[in-house]
Amino acid sequence: MANLKLKTSAVLLVMAAFSAHAQMERSEPKVMPVEELKADYLKCDRLSSSTLLDFETAAYCSTVNETLLARGFDGNFNEMLKWWRSARSECGDDPECAK
Repeated sequence: MANLKLKTSAVLLVMAAFSAHAQMERSEPKVMPVEELKADYLKCDRLSSSTLLDFETAAYCSTVNETLLARGFDGNFNEMLKWWRSARSECGDDPECAK
């Protein structure tokens, strides 16, 4: 019985990872406009809050984070944090809201 629960959990985890992977349309973050970086950052935030990210999606989201911090906020983490808090409260669960 415990073995069946473990197998079921593993299958659900794999399905969640594939679902997360399918939800992110990817561009090359280093050449994306800042507004697109912000949109993808918020998508990554919502996605990682609701599911376990697969390796590829996690790596993409990490690159978006680093690129947005450098290009959108000149490396100022506190400014990025302030923007993120504001955007999260304004956008709620709206996947199209990014600014």
